Amino acid sequence: MRARCVTSFDQNGYENWLFSHRITAEQAREQSMQRIGIAPKFSIIVPLYKTPRMFFIEMADSVINQTYKNWELILVNASPDVTELVELVEEYATKDSRIKVVSLSQNLGITENTNHGIKVATGDYLCFFDHDDVLEPDILFEYASAIDKNRDISLLYCDEDKIFFDGHYGNPTFKPDFSIDMLRDNNYICHLLTVKRSELNRIEPSGPELDGAQDHAMVLKIVELGGRVHHVPRVLYHWRMSESSTAANSDSKPYATEAGIRAVKDHLGRVGLSADVECSHGRAFRYLPTYHVLGNPLVTIVVPTRLDSTMCKSFISMIESTSYSNVEVVFVCPEARLTISDPFGQWLSSGVPVRCVGMDTPFSISSWMNAGAKYAAGDVLLFCHDDVRCESPNWVEIMLGHALRSDVGIVGTMTLSEDNIVQQAGITFVDGEFVNLSAGIYKDSPGYIMYPLTTKNVSVVDGSCMMMRRDVFDEVDGFDEGFVESFSNADICFRVSNRGYGIVYTPEVAMYHRSVTSLGAVGVVRKTPQYYRDKARMYSLWADLLSRGDKYFNRNFSRNPIDAASYRFDNAPSQAQCVV
Repeated sequence: MRARCVTSFDQNGYENWLFSHRITAEQAREQSMQRIGIAPKFSIIVPLYKTPRMFFIEMADSVINQTYKNWELILVNASPDVTELVELVEEYATKDSRIKVVSLSQNLGITENTNHGIKVATGDYLCFFDHDDVLEPDILFEYASAIDKNRDISLLYCDEDKIFFDGHYGNPTFKPDFSIDMLRDNNYICHLLTVKRSELNRIEPSGPELDGAQDHAMVLKIVELGGRVHHVPRVLYHWRMSESSTAANSDSKPYATEAGIRAVKDHLGRVGLSADVECSHGRAFRYLPTYHVLGNPLVTIVVPTRLDSTMCKSFISMIESTSYSNVEVVFVCPEARLTISDPFGQWLSSGVPVRCVGMDTPFSISSWMNAGAKYAAGDVLLFCHDDVRCESPNWVEIMLGHALRSDVGIVGTMTLSEDNIVQQAGITFVDGEFVNLSAGIYKDSPGYIMYPLTTKNVSVVDGSCMMMRRDVFDEVDGFDEGFVESFSNADICFRVSNRGYGIVYTPEVAMYHRSVTSLGAVGVVRKTPQYYRDKARMYSLWADLLSRGDKYFNRNFSRNPIDAASYRFDNAPSQAQCVV
């Protein structure tokens, strides 16, 4: 039976938390009187189709009650035979001149219905709003304030939750800031998608072949233009669960997953990336791009080791079963151990080139990996601990597909204990502490909204298995040898990120790791003096970044490391233990 960790998605007390984080009546009054310099106009486009009366009223009223007033509501009614809805739409349009009505003679599908709304929109930014959902009263104020501070913003989105059948709120989706790899995995941006009109005019409109994935396709096209994407980390959108909605049933629109595959594949083609795209392990609205390895680059696997025979045998066995053939292995080991005659000959039966680099200095993870890289002939470097193993023969190809992308600096993997428990699925930092995300769940568990099973950008990947191109490694001058025992992986990830490269976590490679990860698993206290010296160096070099927080880790998650690992929301009783 699979273990399940309580996360913010199913955590008790969310509704009370939501109410305590809403603006007060006094704050609403202050916002309605506040002048915003640029004061953009928002066109809120709502395709209507047989919308139930009460759902329509709640939706429309949530727009009318916005504290920010420079908006227009465009109602595209594709159900002319529903008399009650037609009359209700006209009633609202009569009451407020900012409400426009587009009447269609028939339902043309969500994409074409939306396109008709776009044609009559006059706003600086266009918002795409579902006909039965609800907005918080300050969402447009938050968006307008962000635009006023940065006029380069081309796309905005916020956090969201669900309205259950009984009217209660739950299942919050706390999102990261913009992550291109997560966007290719799924349309996590979702609501309330808001796009700059001038940018929208530059892209090709989607057609009915993208029904169900029209918003995803639009987002991908907009980000290709290179504009700024802004995330408001507050729950400002409520997605209603109904019998026909994807909020309640992801299988209600099977055609949408196929449309999403098309949207992602078309996007990758436009940006010059060769990849196969398929539904990710049968999960609706989730996509798995497998990037093609162009050419046959040599991969040098650098392995610091003390030549433990059991571990080295296991590691060599993994290399020999790897499907990617153009690899070499550089072991970095104590020089004294090289007095052993041909230490690898007895284990190596294939033609994989292996060499040993002897070190006459005490073990230091950074300096030993740098030494191995110095003797590496490969254009791609794969740094591994000697106590990892992978059961997927194509693990090198998967990592290599990411690493060869010009926008990627480092690729890391999921790590598991021998009993299939996740050690980490990416690493974040909260209040100066590094946290192994999703630690403690079974490897196939969806965790928090499938985050551990999602290919995405992260700030730090685990040092037990990480790949990078030689040119990126040289650009940042390799590992900082001031880190002897710990944090070398975090430091190099930060330096690579500062050069504009992405850090990619892929769950498609799961490495079994016999010992805890290099930053220490949640709940494990490393007490060696060197660990604390390394930690002090980390704080000294990266105090500003650590104090700002991780852009890929939502600020609404708990600051407690144990709860943060399970993606629990902040300021709530701790229940992070796993239950079966």
